[in-house]
Amino acid sequence: MSEGAGARPQAFVVAAYLEQAGRCLIQQRPKGMARGELWEFPGGKRETGETDEEALVRECREELGVTVQVGARLWETEHEYPDLRVHLAIYSCRLVLGTPKANDGQRLDWVEPARLTELPFCEADRPFLERIRHGLPSVFRVGAYGVLVEDGQVLLTRTRVRSGILVNFPGGAVEPGEGPVDALRRELREETGLEVTVEGLFHATEGYHRSRDYPDNQLVKLYWRVRRVSGAVRLGGNGDDVESCVWLPLERLAEAGLGDSDAELLPKLLPAVAG
Repeated sequence: MSEGAGARPQAFVVAAYLEQAGRCLIQQRPKGMARGELWEFPGGKRETGETDEEALVRECREELGVTVQVGARLWETEHEYPDLRVHLAIYSCRLVLGTPKANDGQRLDWVEPARLTELPFCEADRPFLERIRHGLPSVFRVGAYGVLVEDGQVLLTRTRVRSGILVNFPGGAVEPGEGPVDALRRELREETGLEVTVEGLFHATEGYHRSRDYPDNQLVKLYWRVRRVSGAVRLGGNGDDVESCVWLPLERLAEAGLGDSDAELLPKLLPAVAG
């Protein structure tokens, strides 16, 4: 953002989604301050040198008098107010010690998540309310996926899922008791017929990705650069859920119809291969 005349100041804000007994904690901004009397989730501005997690622990201690454990990032957005540009990140948090008290003059309330859209919230928070209304995922699924590039082409799979055909990088879920690298080798062997060596972690998803077919699942995906050791690609897939394997030129990846989580990888993949 430009710092020239008329540029709005920018704030990095972290907020806590605290839920107990089916209700979540919200706070009402005091009358007389910016966005006064609007509701928001507890939190505040991240200070220089702090991580999001450190800032959120500090803010909850100062504002509410409690200690929290910071979990997954549930939402992230940027919003332009007339006086301020806000970068907002909301995290799932758990109360570890203490009972929330209004230390900064704000009003606190525990509200059923389905009722949040009935209240006047700060604009930056409102898109997150719609996500809550449809239910937050209760299961995190970790997947390991392989990025195999040969002769300017990348290996993809076409997989049958409940909602149709999914085009993605070969790989799948890390099973209980299994490490991600072992899971990756197993998945590629089963799906493509290849034995691979894993050369290093290339990308981990940074955004929020929810399973299209299993709404209770939030997806965390790890992408590893792999190299073929032996075997030939079974273009017909594995006969189970992988319908086919395809080699696609790198320059056509953007039109392959990849899911959101796989598409997140492309800005990093293409320059790395070109370089």
